[in-house]
Amino acid sequence: MDDIHFTCSACATPLVVAAEGVGRVVTCPNCSARVVVPGPRRIDVANLPPPIAPGHRQDYRDCDVGVTLRTRNCVLAYVSLALVCLSFVTGMLLLLPGIVCAHIAVGQCNRDPYMTGRSCAVAALIIGYIIVGVMVLIVLGIVGLMSSVQ
Repeated sequence: MDDIHFTCSACATPLVVAAEGVGRVVTCPNCSARVVVPGPRRIDVANLPPPIAPGHRQDYRDCDVGVTLRTRNCVLAYVSLALVCLSFVTGMLLLLPGIVCAHIAVGQCNRDPYMTGRSCAVAALIIGYIIVGVMVLIVLGIVGLMSSVQ
């Protein structure tokens, strides 16, 4: 069998132990720390992402553990950003649906760590609430001007 190469968890000194030493406690010759000899690395199948639902676009990205993770695009995040941006053209009719869609998209992205698009949904929320704030200030300014005229 091959030797097991690993490092001390206390001082990072490279250590080599015979394969029969898996799971045993050894003493580091450099710092005298007691270290458990690791076994072969295994992938925990229970922590793999759920399978992709039909109809979702699949992106494959390699992780450092050598497993291909499947990510999903949150289409609602992109739709919410488009709705908020189109609200300028439609006279703010699409602003409220855009903000609602953005909240739903952020919730979906928070529940599924493999879903992409959260940044677009957050951008839609920020832009949407800035527009709402500016509209409130304009309405308050108009009301203030009308009350000062009378």
